[in-house]
Amino acid sequence: EVEDTGIPQIKESNNCDGMKPRELFTKNHKELVKEGERWMKGTASSCTVVGALIITIMFAAAFTIPGGNNGQTGFPIFLHKKLFTAFIVSDAISLFSSTTS
Repeated sequence: EVEDTGIPQIKESNNCDGMKPRELFTKNHKELVKEGERWMKGTASSCTVVGALIITIMFAAAFTIPGGNNGQTGFPIFLHKKLFTAFIVSDAISLFSSTTS
């Protein structure tokens, strides 16, 4: 954004210290880059913990079938209900997306 507002000839010119605008910007913002890296590492750690918790819950939900199973066939009692299908699909999607995160 800032780069687009400047005059093209100035982008390649040096200041009194012999530095181009990009070099000066990089030098002045080193601490900001380090702070951004720390923030990214903290965010990644938090997301990993949340993902692991969701995986644990979804894994348990996948094996604890609502309504139970039919004693003779072993299939879930609500197998042909639309809400049960929606539950299974949403459980599978959340388990997959939590695992990939």
